[in-house]
Amino acid sequence: MSGSGRWVPCPASPALEAPFPDAKSPEAAEGTAAHWVAAQVLSNYHTLDELTDRAAPNGMIVTGEMVEHLQLYLDIVPSGVVVERLIPSGVAGVEDGTPDALRVDGRHGHIWDLKYGWSIVEARGNWQLACYAVALYAKHGWELDSVTCHIVQPRPYHVDGRVRSWKITRDEATALRDTLLQATGAAYLPNSKAVTGPHCRNCRALHVCEAARRAGLNAVDVAYQGQSVDVKGAALSSELRTLKRAADAIKLRLDAMESHAISTIDAGGIVPGWSLERAYGRRSWINDSKVTALEAISGVDLHERKSISPAQAEKRGVDKTLVKQFTTTPETGRKLVERDGSAKAAEVFK
Repeated sequence: MSGSGRWVPCPASPALEAPFPDAKSPEAAEGTAAHWVAAQVLSNYHTLDELTDRAAPNGMIVTGEMVEHLQLYLDIVPSGVVVERLIPSGVAGVEDGTPDALRVDGRHGHIWDLKYGWSIVEARGNWQLACYAVALYAKHGWELDSVTCHIVQPRPYHVDGRVRSWKITRDEATALRDTLLQATGAAYLPNSKAVTGPHCRNCRALHVCEAARRAGLNAVDVAYQGQSVDVKGAALSSELRTLKRAADAIKLRLDAMESHAISTIDAGGIVPGWSLERAYGRRSWINDSKVTALEAISGVDLHERKSISPAQAEKRGVDKTLVKQFTTTPETGRKLVERDGSAKAAEVFK
């Protein structure tokens, strides 16, 4: 179900991705560790304090920062949920899935999905959530009245908050099931069409995809007669959206081709005009004893006392109301954010 966000809009993606293994990035490993921590706590196997500074099964260290972010998810998800249990998809051709947490109250189901990464994930229109909802309806014989899916994304800012929800009625779920059936059928057809879009972000076959290549190249340059055009209103909105899509297409294609070039050179191949050089981060001390030794040699104090963060103070037991009186959240500027008009209307008019 996790790959449905790609193969529903792009039927060619399963066949294109098949030859390429799923490379585990550090970000993916961090997300796996975060999900493990959340499942351990929700299942009452451990507390957050017990897991802090421990290594998850995949070797990632559970840092204090991770614990702080996960606290939001754990505060949102109620007690008595079913944690990471496999449920049949209920749709032929769709793999079974494992929601992070779910609960059924009477005729109403709820599903919570933790997204620990920084790339914004929307709830409404999310095909992974749609698959979960259809599976839950099917599991209960289509007797539920609604299934509400919740995305909990603690780290990145979102204009609608860090928790976004999508309530799916039985009629909507039926339509989604039919779409999934059509999409799985198309995915098994020879020469299925490849369609570019935001779903290309995590595609393993992006570097060999002709549709992505054309989308990237088509967005590079255009020549036209010089004239002044003052774009306003709906035209301005449309062009912003188009240019954003073009920028995303180029960025996705560039990332994929850079990764492919690095793999080629690492394997002993040649990419004319390109080479690999070592990249370096910021300097850091070897260890604190070296700093102490340098202090003795130079006579300069190299240590400073640093206060902990407001979130850490609250974790140590300082009252949140009291902390609020002594903290400030600076405004770092403004950014243009595209709003989903239909989602906003649904929110306003219920």
